[in-house]
Amino acid sequence: MGNGSLNSFFIPLQPVHPHAYGERSGLKGEKLIRAFREAGRIPDEKLVMTMVTPQIQTLLNTDRKVLFVSADTMVKQMESRAGQNHAAGWYETLQGMLDSAPVVTPKGDQKVICWRKNGSLWMAVVKTTKARDEVYLVSLHQTDAREVKKEVPEAEWKKLGVA
Repeated sequence: MGNGSLNSFFIPLQPVHPHAYGERSGLKGEKLIRAFREAGRIPDEKLVMTMVTPQIQTLLNTDRKVLFVSADTMVKQMESRAGQNHAAGWYETLQGMLDSAPVVTPKGDQKVICWRKNGSLWMAVVKTTKARDEVYLVSLHQTDAREVKKEVPEAEWKKLGVA
């Protein structure tokens, strides 16, 4: 996989971007992922994203310190975030964003993490495996006040500048 940079993960996918492939084929979501996997376009592996903060470890009830993302999730992110100029750089700055996130809130077995960066609201969703031996990034995206109000308790809105 090259030098370990996230950009090396994106190189095999660049000639056939998942969003473009999905539009041409009419495939979306799990069907698109299955088509990519069957075509050998998605590696069967996970990528190390960043370190898990002690606050998130406590909320997830795990002692694991590494946050992974599956190759499938990366492709789903690229497909669903196509209009947001989705790029490897989002993931490369994830550690700093998690370290400074003012809001980390439970949502079922997952945790929603919110912060502001350059005036934009951001949201990440993380979870553990059932055995709590691995921590995974489920989603990373720019968001808006409407979604924050839906996912975050009202007492936390002020920390994000949401009224």
